Amino acid sequence: MTTITDPEALPSAYSRAIPGELSTVPHWRAGSPFAGESTRSSDVFDPATGRVTKHLALASPADADAVIAAAHAAWPAWRDMSLARRTQILFRFRENCSTSASTRRPRSSPASTERCSSTPSAR
Repeated sequence: MTTITDPEALPSAYSRAIPGELSTVPHWRAGSPFAGESTRSSDVFDPATGRVTKHLALASPADADAVIAAAHAAWPAWRDMSLARRTQILFRFRENCSTSASTRRPRSSPASTERCSSTPSAR
């Protein structure tokens, strides 16, 4: 059975950062963060200050294949879900993004867009 994951119910993937170190934004597969096999990352900059606020994990071809396979496996459950339920999920995601945008921390805050960065995923 496939379950639609509520992004607010998941533990924050960013909470594992060591104080003083920048966190790394992980990959997401089937509603959960995963490290992947690549050790490469890219810096994420705050456009207002130019400071690096965190790192973004870059995917290997195998990581991309794993995410695509999970999405492919989730498709039948999403397709078979009622239009009303899919609408509820997408509207909740929109509300999370809207709330996040209206209550953002100052631009220098590295967590200003985290809430909207995790999408409702099927697993």
